[in-house]
Amino acid sequence: MTLCLFWALLMAGVYCSVEGWRFGDSLYFTFCTMVTIGYGDFAPTTETGKGLFLIFGLFGVGFNTVLIGKLSEWVSSGLRRVKKKKTVAEIEMSRNPVALNHDSSSNRDSHSSYNNNKNN
Repeated sequence: MTLCLFWALLMAGVYCSVEGWRFGDSLYFTFCTMVTIGYGDFAPTTETGKGLFLIFGLFGVGFNTVLIGKLSEWVSSGLRRVKKKKTVAEIEMSRNPVALNHDSSSNRDSHSSYNNNKNN
């Protein structure tokens, strides 16, 4: 993610100087290129800008693809952890349903050893 941000800011700065755009316009162009929207309202007009665009487009889209892959991996691992916690709780509940009951009086009253000792 840091690499994508660094690349976008770097290329925005480059387009500021090469094309003479304002930084905000350069950043907008950079973002639209990296996410492959390509509105067409900004386009490099100088030979240097066009050449840099080829390099920028290849690396920018590649960085963005890696970023999306890492984000989806992060979300997926989070969902697996939530599912695993739920599964562990279900296993514990099936082994000892009384142990997970939070009402202490019902735990005590339903436990057989407590009832046996209470009667003696």
